Amino acid sequence: MKTTSGWITQWRKLLQIIRSLNHHRARRHKISLKVGTIFALVIALEFLILGAGSRAAERPISIAADKLMAEYQNNQTAANARYKEKLLAVTGIVANVGKDSGNPVYVTLETGVMVFKIQCFFTKGDDTALAQIISGMQITIIGRCEGKVEEGNILLKECALKGQSKKTQEAAVGYFKLGNTYHGLGDYQQAIKDFNRAIELDPKLAEAYWGRGNTYHELGDYQQAIKDFNRAIELDPKFAEAYRCRGNTYNKLGNPQQALEDWKAAAKSGDEGAQDILRNKKIKW
Repeated sequence: MKTTSGWITQWRKLLQIIRSLNHHRARRHKISLKVGTIFALVIALEFLILGAGSRAAERPISIAADKLMAEYQNNQTAANARYKEKLLAVTGIVANVGKDSGNPVYVTLETGVMVFKIQCFFTKGDDTALAQIISGMQITIIGRCEGKVEEGNILLKECALKGQSKKTQEAAVGYFKLGNTYHGLGDYQQAIKDFNRAIELDPKLAEAYWGRGNTYHELGDYQQAIKDFNRAIELDPKFAEAYRCRGNTYNKLGNPQQALEDWKAAAKSGDEGAQDILRNKKIKW
């Protein structure tokens, strides 16, 4: 598989040949060379376009991590013939995320074999996306197979996550909803665990901080609740419920002025709970 730079090099060589022909034969074959040059350029362009198309058309071979390992365990030579240097889309359960000294970040996938994993190396700069990957999560990784190494692992290089951002966000929302359910049931410790998991998966999910803040409020940990409400509002400045709940917590802390400001902010954003509080106090917003 040739790289983009390789195609550019070939293109430049072709232009040099054409210029050389024009320089030496311009006087004798002006018309024929013009036609020939145009024809050569068209052929070159078609060649490059077709080459680019073939590269773009390369589709990864989809396979489960345990199946890939089983094929290598059964017949390594046959597996290499089928998969080595090919683009694979490997689906499996994350064993761990790590980083070797001086090397890019890698993710290992479970294979059903105790000591052997699929080890997937990512390019530098992928640390942020990979920070949301945790053990036990099912993901799909696209990478080029380097085969099985002496240690027994199968290596993938030049890896990228397939659709992971959306899956991670969906999982985070799921844990947030689960946390809300446990909060409603009065199981506040489990609710906090679920909100924590949601935040691990999506640190920018404002609702998860709000939910955890409500739970800390119920537990009487008002300072931690304020921190979570602050973070929720920082992520979403129009989060009306977060303003109301923070107002409730400030009121518990004996800070009625700050509570009033938060209730007004929530009421102006249409929060009916805050509006009811202010009506009862006969305060306009």
